[in-house]
Amino acid sequence: MLKLTDSELGEISNFKTSGVFTDIKSNEIQCRRTNIVVSCGDGDQIGNILKHHHKLHENGHGSCIHGITVNGGALWLSGSFKPLRAPQTFICPVLHDQISESLTIKGAGPIVLYAHAPCGAVRARDMTIGDTLHHLRLAKLNVKKSDNGRKVLCFIHIDWGEQKGKKSYFVDWQRLGRETLSEFSLPVEAHPEIMAI
Repeated sequence: MLKLTDSELGEISNFKTSGVFTDIKSNEIQCRRTNIVVSCGDGDQIGNILKHHHKLHENGHGSCIHGITVNGGALWLSGSFKPLRAPQTFICPVLHDQISESLTIKGAGPIVLYAHAPCGAVRARDMTIGDTLHHLRLAKLNVKKSDNGRKVLCFIHIDWGEQKGKKSYFVDWQRLGRETLSEFSLPVEAHPEIMAI
């Protein structure tokens, strides 16, 4: 099982301190019975991600967590997540189709995009936590465009290790202003549209 590196721990700590990673309030996800959850299929993490999300989502009326998983999960929806073996350009449109089909089958969202750390797919691409956020933000933008502005929420699941356990956090994009993007070396100029979220 992967462990967070010192560099990743430092990035996560900074994002928590700046208010980008915040504790999840259950009312943020209780707007509908069904949540379409797109996440990485990491066998060491997916069970805990779904269990934690289900517990947050329960509101006395029952809940339905409809999961869509693939290595790297929601990051593929950014449209710029690099395949390790070409071609894998089909993954992004397939995930969009799966989201649309899930909404048809299960009803209205919201759509919930998860990243997690440590993540083998992220490490295989030499990406940082900042890079992960960049892809997650682009993913949210793309999903909102393709699904007519439907509510899209972003969370990050952190495995702190045996001592501190695992926890999911809400990603507060409003706290990630242009200065913060620059501070954490997130490439704003390459994708200025990410400031629109």
